[in-house]
Amino acid sequence: MNAAVLKASQLLSRLCERVLEGLKDVVAAERLGELTREDQALREETSWWFSSELKEAYYVRWGEYGQDLVEFRAGVLKEPGEAGRLGNWEKQKERLEKYVDLLAKHLRDEESEAALKAGGKGKSGERKDKVVSDVDPEARRQADAKRRVKAGYKTHLSMDRASEIVTALIVTPMNAEDGPQLLPLVAEEERRGLEIEEMTADTAYSDGSIRAGLAERAKPITVHIPEPKGKKSKEGKYTTDQIRI
Repeated sequence: MNAAVLKASQLLSRLCERVLEGLKDVVAAERLGELTREDQALREETSWWFSSELKEAYYVRWGEYGQDLVEFRAGVLKEPGEAGRLGNWEKQKERLEKYVDLLAKHLRDEESEAALKAGGKGKSGERKDKVVSDVDPEARRQADAKRRVKAGYKTHLSMDRASEIVTALIVTPMNAEDGPQLLPLVAEEERRGLEIEEMTADTAYSDGSIRAGLAERAKPITVHIPEPKGKKSKEGKYTTDQIRI
Protein backbone atom coordinates (compact mmCIF):
# COMPACT_ATOMS: atom_id res chain seq x y z
CA MET A 1 0.00 0.00 0.00
CA ASN A 2 1.44 3.37 -1.01
CA ALA A 3 -1.68 5.17 -2.20
CA ALA A 4 -3.13 8.38 -0.80
CA VAL A 5 -0.20 8.96 1.57
CA LEU A 6 -0.27 12.68 2.32
CA LYS A 7 1.80 15.42 3.85
CA ALA A 8 0.69 16.34 7.37
CA SER A 9 -0.91 19.61 6.21
CA GLN A 10 -2.81 17.87 3.41
CA LEU A 11 -4.02 15.12 5.73
CA LEU A 12 -5.23 17.69 8.27
CA SER A 13 -7.15 19.59 5.59
CA ARG A 14 -8.77 16.43 4.25
CA LEU A 15 -9.76 15.13 7.68
CA CYS A 16 -11.33 18.48 8.54
CA GLU A 17 -13.24 18.34 5.27
CA ARG A 18 -14.52 14.84 5.97
CA VAL A 19 -15.64 15.76 9.49
CA LEU A 20 -17.39 18.92 8.32
CA GLU A 21 -19.19 17.02 5.57
CA GLY A 22 -20.28 14.44 8.14
CA LEU A 23 -21.63 17.19 10.40
CA LYS A 24 -23.52 18.76 7.49
CA ASP A 25 -25.36 15.46 7.06
CA VAL A 26 -26.78 15.58 10.58
CA VAL A 27 -26.76 19.22 11.76
CA ALA A 28 -28.69 22.20 10.45
CA ALA A 29 -26.59 24.63 8.36
CA GLU A 30 -27.17 27.60 10.70
CA ARG A 31 -25.60 25.67 13.60
CA LEU A 32 -22.46 25.15 11.51
CA GLY A 33 -22.23 28.76 10.33
CA GLU A 34 -18.93 29.77 11.97
CA LEU A 35 -17.23 26.44 11.27
CA THR A 36 -18.27 26.51 7.62
CA ARG A 37 -17.04 30.09 7.18
CA GLU A 38 -13.67 29.29 8.73
CA ASP A 39 -13.29 26.25 6.48
CA GLN A 40 -13.97 28.34 3.39
CA ALA A 41 -11.60 31.11 4.56
CA LEU A 42 -8.78 28.63 5.15
CA ARG A 43 -9.20 27.05 1.73
CA GLU A 44 -9.19 30.45 0.03
CA GLU A 45 -6.19 31.77 2.00
CA THR A 46 -3.03 32.20 -0.12
CA SER A 47 -0.78 34.40 2.03
CA TRP A 48 1.07 31.33 3.36
CA TRP A 49 2.83 31.09 -0.01
CA PHE A 50 5.02 34.10 0.79
CA SER A 51 7.05 32.98 3.82
CA SER A 52 7.76 30.02 6.08
CA GLU A 53 6.45 32.03 9.07
CA LEU A 54 3.10 32.62 7.37
CA LYS A 55 2.98 28.97 6.34
CA GLU A 56 3.54 27.87 9.94
CA ALA A 57 0.85 30.26 11.20
CA TYR A 58 -1.52 28.94 8.54
CA TYR A 59 -0.94 25.35 9.65
CA VAL A 60 -1.49 26.32 13.29
CA ARG A 61 -4.78 27.92 12.25
CA TRP A 62 -5.80 24.67 10.57
CA GLY A 63 -4.95 22.82 13.78
CA GLU A 64 -7.12 25.15 15.84
CA TYR A 65 -9.95 24.71 13.36
CA GLY A 66 -9.58 20.91 13.58
CA GLN A 67 -9.81 21.12 17.37
CA ASP A 68 -12.98 23.22 17.06
CA LEU A 69 -14.51 20.49 14.89
CA VAL A 70 -13.62 17.81 17.43
CA GLU A 71 -15.16 19.82 20.27
CA PHE A 72 -18.29 20.68 18.25
CA ARG A 73 -18.77 16.98 17.48
CA ALA A 74 -18.68 16.22 21.21
CA GLY A 75 -21.58 18.58 21.75
CA VAL A 76 -23.57 17.07 18.87
CA LEU A 77 -23.20 13.58 20.28
CA LYS A 78 -24.12 14.74 23.78
CA GLU A 79 -27.26 16.51 22.60
CA PRO A 80 -27.89 15.40 19.00
CA GLY A 81 -31.18 17.30 18.76
CA GLU A 82 -32.47 17.13 15.19
CA ALA A 83 -29.62 14.78 14.26
CA GLY A 84 -30.85 12.19 16.73
CA ARG A 85 -34.23 12.15 15.03
CA LEU A 86 -32.78 11.19 11.66
CA GLY A 87 -33.75 7.74 10.47
CA ASN A 88 -30.12 6.94 9.61
CA TRP A 89 -28.57 8.66 12.65
CA GLU A 90 -26.73 5.57 13.93
CA LYS A 91 -25.07 5.00 10.55
CA GLN A 92 -24.17 8.68 10.19
CA LYS A 93 -22.91 8.78 13.78
CA GLU A 94 -20.58 5.82 13.17
CA ARG A 95 -19.13 7.44 10.04
CA LEU A 96 -18.72 10.80 11.78
CA GLU A 97 -17.06 9.19 14.80
CA LYS A 98 -14.55 7.41 12.54
CA TYR A 99 -13.26 10.62 10.97
CA VAL A 100 -13.40 12.68 14.16
CA ASP A 101 -11.30 10.02 15.93
CA LEU A 102 -8.80 10.13 13.05
CA LEU A 103 -8.69 13.93 13.18
CA ALA A 104 -8.18 13.92 16.96
CA LYS A 105 -5.37 11.35 16.65
CA HIS A 106 -3.69 13.37 13.89
CA LEU A 107 -3.77 16.47 16.08
CA ARG A 108 -2.20 14.49 18.95
CA ASP A 109 0.43 13.08 16.56
CA GLU A 110 1.45 16.55 15.43
CA GLU A 111 1.51 17.88 18.99
CA SER A 112 3.81 15.03 20.03
CA GLU A 113 6.02 15.60 16.98
CA ALA A 114 6.33 19.31 17.75
CA ALA A 115 7.24 18.55 21.38
CA LEU A 116 9.98 16.14 20.30
CA LYS A 117 11.42 18.61 17.80
CA ALA A 118 11.48 21.31 20.46
CA GLY A 119 13.35 19.02 22.82
CA GLY A 120 10.45 18.82 25.22
CA LYS A 121 8.32 15.94 26.37
CA GLY A 122 6.96 13.68 23.71
CA LYS A 123 6.48 9.96 23.24
CA SER A 124 8.58 8.37 20.52
CA GLY A 125 6.01 5.57 20.25
CA GLU A 126 3.42 8.13 19.20
CA ARG A 127 5.84 9.46 16.60
CA LYS A 128 6.07 6.01 15.01
CA ASP A 129 2.30 5.53 15.10
CA LYS A 130 1.31 8.60 13.08
CA VAL A 131 -1.71 8.38 10.77
CA VAL A 132 -0.57 8.74 7.14
CA SER A 133 -3.80 8.41 5.17
CA ASP A 134 -7.49 9.14 5.55
CA VAL A 135 -8.25 6.55 2.87
CA ASP A 136 -6.35 3.77 4.64
CA PRO A 137 -6.20 4.87 8.30
CA GLU A 138 -4.48 1.72 9.61
CA ALA A 139 -1.41 2.17 7.38
CA ARG A 140 1.80 3.43 9.01
CA ARG A 141 5.31 4.57 8.05
CA GLN A 142 8.61 2.84 8.80
CA ALA A 143 12.20 3.29 7.62
CA ASP A 144 14.09 0.29 6.26
CA ALA A 145 17.78 -0.56 6.78
CA LYS A 146 18.74 2.03 4.14
CA ARG A 147 16.66 4.70 5.89
CA ARG A 148 14.11 4.74 3.08
CA VAL A 149 10.69 5.54 4.54
CA LYS A 150 7.81 3.44 3.27
CA ALA A 151 4.14 3.60 4.10
CA GLY A 152 1.63 0.79 4.33
CA TYR A 153 1.87 -2.75 5.66
CA LYS A 154 4.33 -5.61 5.95
CA THR A 155 4.03 -9.37 6.05
CA HIS A 156 5.48 -11.69 8.67
CA LEU A 157 5.73 -15.27 7.49
CA SER A 158 7.04 -18.69 8.45
CA MET A 159 8.35 -21.16 5.90
CA ASP A 160 9.06 -24.87 5.78
CA ARG A 161 12.83 -25.20 5.46
CA ALA A 162 12.84 -28.23 3.17
CA SER A 163 10.14 -27.27 0.66
CA GLU A 164 10.24 -23.45 1.10
CA ILE A 165 6.45 -23.47 1.25
CA VAL A 166 4.99 -20.58 3.28
CA THR A 167 3.13 -22.16 6.19
CA ALA A 168 1.74 -19.10 8.04
CA LEU A 169 1.30 -15.42 7.29
CA ILE A 170 0.41 -12.34 9.37
CA VAL A 171 -0.06 -8.83 7.99
CA THR A 172 0.59 -5.81 10.23
CA PRO A 173 0.99 -2.06 9.79
CA MET A 174 4.49 -1.10 8.60
CA ASN A 175 5.62 0.11 12.04
CA ALA A 176 4.88 -3.17 13.87
CA GLU A 177 7.88 -4.91 15.46
CA ASP A 178 8.86 -8.29 13.99
CA GLY A 179 9.56 -10.15 17.24
CA PRO A 180 6.07 -10.21 18.79
CA GLN A 181 4.69 -11.88 15.63
CA LEU A 182 6.59 -15.16 16.16
CA LEU A 183 4.26 -16.75 18.72
CA PRO A 184 1.13 -15.84 16.70
CA LEU A 185 2.79 -17.44 13.62
CA VAL A 186 3.36 -20.62 15.64
CA ALA A 187 -0.29 -20.55 16.76
CA GLU A 188 -1.43 -20.09 13.15
CA GLU A 189 0.59 -23.12 12.03
CA GLU A 190 -0.90 -25.24 14.80
CA ARG A 191 -4.39 -24.04 13.88
CA ARG A 192 -3.72 -25.50 10.44
CA GLY A 193 -2.72 -28.82 11.99
CA LEU A 194 1.03 -28.47 11.40
CA GLU A 195 3.56 -29.73 13.94
CA ILE A 196 6.78 -27.78 14.53
CA GLU A 197 9.86 -29.69 15.70
CA GLU A 198 12.60 -27.14 15.04
CA MET A 199 12.61 -23.38 14.47
CA THR A 200 15.24 -20.97 13.17
CA ALA A 201 14.89 -17.18 13.47
CA ASP A 202 17.14 -14.13 13.67
CA THR A 203 17.87 -11.88 16.65
CA ALA A 204 14.69 -9.85 16.11
CA TYR A 205 12.97 -12.82 17.81
CA SER A 206 15.40 -13.19 20.74
CA ASP A 207 13.43 -11.34 23.44
CA GLY A 208 12.94 -13.08 26.75
CA SER A 209 9.15 -13.04 26.48
CA ILE A 210 9.33 -14.88 23.15
CA ARG A 211 11.76 -17.48 24.49
CA ALA A 212 9.56 -17.93 27.56
CA GLY A 213 6.49 -18.43 25.38
CA LEU A 214 8.28 -21.13 23.39
CA ALA A 215 9.66 -22.80 26.53
CA GLU A 216 6.23 -22.99 28.17
CA ARG A 217 4.69 -24.98 25.33
CA ALA A 218 3.31 -28.46 26.02
CA LYS A 219 5.19 -29.80 22.97
CA PRO A 220 8.76 -28.43 23.08
CA ILE A 221 10.40 -26.96 19.99
CA THR A 222 14.14 -27.03 19.36
CA VAL A 223 14.87 -23.33 18.87
CA HIS A 224 17.81 -21.82 16.99
CA ILE A 225 17.76 -18.08 17.71
CA PRO A 226 21.06 -16.19 18.24
CA GLU A 227 21.55 -14.29 21.46
CA PRO A 228 21.46 -10.50 21.01
CA LYS A 229 24.81 -8.73 21.01
CA GLY A 230 25.71 -6.64 24.02
CA LYS A 231 25.11 -2.90 23.71
CA LYS A 232 26.79 0.01 25.40
CA SER A 233 25.21 0.56 28.77
CA LYS A 234 24.26 3.67 30.64
CA GLU A 235 25.85 4.00 34.07
CA GLY A 236 24.40 1.51 36.51
CA LYS A 237 22.85 -0.72 33.83
CA TYR A 238 23.74 -4.27 32.83
CA THR A 239 24.26 -5.26 29.20
CA THR A 240 23.02 -8.58 27.81
CA ASP A 241 26.53 -10.06 27.61
CA GLN A 242 27.00 -9.48 31.36
CA ILE A 243 24.12 -11.80 32.21
CA ARG A 244 24.68 -15.55 32.38
CA ILE A 245 21.90 -17.48 30.62
